Amino acid sequence: MPGARYQLDHVVSHGDVDLVGEFKGRAVLGLLERAAVEASAALGFDADWYTRNQCLWVVRRTWMTRHRAIGGRDRLLLDTWIEDFRRARSLRRYTIHREGDSAP
Repeated sequence: MPGARYQLDHVVSHGDVDLVGEFKGRAVLGLLERAAVEASAALGFDADWYTRNQCLWVVRRTWMTRHRAIGGRDRLLLDTWIEDFRRARSLRRYTIHREGDSAP
């Protein structure tokens, strides 16, 4: 469903930040995965659908640009959508910003 947008609200926990107080890379990836799974389920492609259809998805490549630090207790809004869909491949995009701030 190219263009269908999904928004996830997330409060950064203390376990999500490193010793200098910045959002850990693995926490960011976990958040992206959660958003992708929830977005898929919201469109009717939940875990049962994938099991019934013997399908799965695989993340082949991920890259991110950090514009500013994200710290503990920040409330984030993550938007995700499929930008391009070709037979067995798709390109999922994300933007993350703090609540009340439109800058990424």
